[in-house]
Amino acid sequence: MFVDLNRGPEHPDVTPSVCYGAVVPGNAHLSTGDRRARIDQFHAPYWEAVRRECHARLVSNGEVLHLSSHTFDPALDPATRTFDVGVLYDPAQPFEAALAERLLFQLRSAGLDVRANQPYSGVGAAICTALRTELSDQRYAGIQLETSHRVTHATGGCARVADTVIPFLESL
Repeated sequence: MFVDLNRGPEHPDVTPSVCYGAVVPGNAHLSTGDRRARIDQFHAPYWEAVRRECHARLVSNGEVLHLSSHTFDPALDPATRTFDVGVLYDPAQPFEAALAERLLFQLRSAGLDVRANQPYSGVGAAICTALRTELSDQRYAGIQLETSHRVTHATGGCARVADTVIPFLESL
């Protein structure tokens, strides 16, 4: 992993030297300067663009849903990663939790096996979590969609998820 755009710039895994037990050759001996250059060139512009878009939606609409899409490898924990999609969110945030529950329902209605806050916590280190803190006094919802490689690598799998999420987004 060259640079993890979902982690904060100071997070130790933003340029991991080891990822799930595997050495990341390009990061194993990364200097502080090279790490900083990656963050400045790739990470910071991404975070700033997302931040800018969220602020724009808050100004224009008074609320924003920031939906961040990722994948997970079920082989990293085959005993528990048996589902199709995880919806990560903070249950303590009423606006966010209500949207997440609607999304969970929509995905389940499409026949997908869905879990709330799995395979990761909805409050772990991530761009949504950082923005949730930054925008705590506003109607910001930061939801992460985690789709299993079993789905994304299957023919039509990505389309199946997208075809379910799009009507949810259009209904907002």
